Amino acid sequence: MKIMDVNSAEFKEMIKLCINTTGLIPVIGAGFTKGEKALGGTVPDGNGLIDLMIGRLKKEGNLEESKISRLCEKKDFKSVSRYYLSQRYVSRESFVEDIKNNFTKVELSYLKKRFIENKWRYVYTLNIDDAIERQNKNLTKILPYKKIEKRANDINLVYKVHGCAMEECTYIQESTLVFTDLQYVRSLIKNEHILQALRSDMLESNMLYIGCSLSREIDLMYSVSGEKEDDFIESKKIFITRNCPDEMMMDEIEDYGINVVGLLENYDDIYRVVNEAFLFGAGDETSIFDNFDSKNIKKISSEKNSNISFMLQGGAVFKEGDNSNKNFSIPCYSIDRSLTPDVIKSILSTPFTIIKGRRFSGKSLFLKNLSQKIKDKKVYFVPSSFSLNVNEIEKICSVKDSIFLIDSNVITYLEASKIRAFKKQIIDSGVKFLIACNPTEIDVANTFSSLEIETGFFELKNRFDLDELQNFNEKVSELGIIEWKKDCNFLDNSYATARNYPQMKQEIFDYPKINKKEFKLLILLALLDKVYISLGREIGFGNNEANDFSKKYSPIVEIIETTKEEENHKSKFKLVSNSKTWLFSIIKDYMTDSLKDNELSEVMIEMISHFYKNKQLEEVGKKLIMFDTVNQFFSRERGAGRLLIKLYEDLQPILSHDPDYWLQRAKAMGKIVKDPRHIFDAIDYAKKAYNDGKRSKTLTNAEFTIANLYGLLCNQDGYKDENIISSAIGWYYSAIKNHNYNKSYLESMLEITKDKKGNLYNLCSKIMSNNIKLDSEARESYNEIMRFIRQ
Repeated sequence: MKIMDVNSAEFKEMIKLCINTTGLIPVIGAGFTKGEKALGGTVPDGNGLIDLMIGRLKKEGNLEESKISRLCEKKDFKSVSRYYLSQRYVSRESFVEDIKNNFTKVELSYLKKRFIENKWRYVYTLNIDDAIERQNKNLTKILPYKKIEKRANDINLVYKVHGCAMEECTYIQESTLVFTDLQYVRSLIKNEHILQALRSDMLESNMLYIGCSLSREIDLMYSVSGEKEDDFIESKKIFITRNCPDEMMMDEIEDYGINVVGLLENYDDIYRVVNEAFLFGAGDETSIFDNFDSKNIKKISSEKNSNISFMLQGGAVFKEGDNSNKNFSIPCYSIDRSLTPDVIKSILSTPFTIIKGRRFSGKSLFLKNLSQKIKDKKVYFVPSSFSLNVNEIEKICSVKDSIFLIDSNVITYLEASKIRAFKKQIIDSGVKFLIACNPTEIDVANTFSSLEIETGFFELKNRFDLDELQNFNEKVSELGIIEWKKDCNFLDNSYATARNYPQMKQEIFDYPKINKKEFKLLILLALLDKVYISLGREIGFGNNEANDFSKKYSPIVEIIETTKEEENHKSKFKLVSNSKTWLFSIIKDYMTDSLKDNELSEVMIEMISHFYKNKQLEEVGKKLIMFDTVNQFFSRERGAGRLLIKLYEDLQPILSHDPDYWLQRAKAMGKIVKDPRHIFDAIDYAKKAYNDGKRSKTLTNAEFTIANLYGLLCNQDGYKDENIISSAIGWYYSAIKNHNYNKSYLESMLEITKDKKGNLYNLCSKIMSNNIKLDSEARESYNEIMRFIRQ
């Protein structure tokens, strides 16, 4: 522990350094407002409040004299307040009169006013008086026992740890003061929002204790309990006092993490030192943002592996532990996007430009590229790994003739609103903002949508157009890197790059531990590409759960707002898959490591059964039973085919009424079973679908499935059974004859034949090569099939 003179140059420099780096947070005790003028008296300190409470107890006359005598002897604050705060001994009217007269409308001395008016991020006060919030209107009160929004931490706050006098006088409610032992215990249990913030700051921030005795402050001690002294070394915990602490006092304040004692003769000295540090310590506003200067952005080396590494983890290869330039590097394959000229024009002509884009759409690299193209202005780039608070926004708005490129997740709605509020100052100073937003940052983007001044809005796609792709592939080829494919988005192409270079570690996505509920949602996303929240709720994913899910599986999965055209889905948001290849990789990885195929069957049956029970969701169930869908999820391990057949068997009690079920079961058997008897069973199931089906699509698909199954039987017996051959030709001809009913499906089936593959090709070639005799009807059908194939 270091003991310093508050007026020394060393102490002043320490205070200045605290304020201008990570900040300084005051913790204000009773000594700060002691003796200051209030509405009907003066503000007491702890001892003065004891005297006030005992005086009121005597006046009320409801407490035995013997107990009052003992309270006067002990002068214990918590014991006295236990009786004072009970309406058995002090009436509500008397209590309010005392609180109002001594703790409201508090007027501070000049230096204290200036001290409170400084731009504090947070202030903690153990006092109940209203001096701080009266003097600094930018500080928002945080009160005990009230839940606060997470975003409240982004504004300037005064935490009233022990309650608020004005609240006590205004509202008829159970007292929220923290005076008695019982109230302290209650506070430790109920005041988690204040105590958690206090704990974080006491352990990590620079703290300045003024007017605090630190004598049995239970909530402060609770906030640092269990922590070792080492945890406090990096930040300053400064205790201000007139008297040099003795050994016992030193031991006591060490329990609070105090590592600096500031000695003074007059408390005005500390207010003067802090006020001067705020006034003269900030220096040139632009120097604060030097770390974000676009001149810091450098192109990485042209070495192949460095650029592959950037592609797979968003940064170049740096030495272990060196992240200093990771956010400020550009790969050699970087190109201009088609939007670049229009965006630059917008930046130079309007104060606000908004870039919206899905995750992994290249927003960060796009902003860094832009920063290198504007030469006649000071350009700053703020990457997503940083955040800006309202105070920093205020400083930005005064950096003349500058451009700030702000990446996604740097600011919230509060900071965006602050920027908007400074519109006139921004225009007068010539400051320009480009703000990148993810779909989840709708509130940030919308802050600028209703401005009466022009704002540029652009959307950055998560895949290259043809010109961009050509330019990109030219650059990666120069580096010796495998080119990207068209019609694939950035994530799919990055997945291919990771597979092509397995020796390079990818850090785009860290495969998480998956639970059963999440696995169901992953299956739905793989099946549908998007899951509306209305559907997600069917498996336990409302808006909050979906948001948590998207964070866990980012950037593979994203939550975005639905469009007006999607309002029939009754969902404000939907989950979307940004990469099908990566999504199936997650599912199969889970299948391999965590889940056996028979457990997958259980999950599928649960989902299918649930969706079929709801007529509005039946189509989702139908998609889940499709063989092509189900087959993608099962592993390629030995025995998987048997389990897939068993899945369809287990679904029979639930879906026996549905012709589509029998059709998909027949398809599965045709791909898996070898025994002719089972293939005949499959033909029977397909015929049931054909005869019972109501939809033309079901009928057409069933025809071709029956034909293929007969073709499979022909192949198995060596094309010897004329009846099976005739049946195959008959069903193939029937399916082709109804070609127009399901054109795309049939053409996709016949595409295999044109590639000289499949049961139909084998059947036709064997009839020709083996000169198989056909009756007249079969021969005519065969000739029609051949004419159709040759088209």
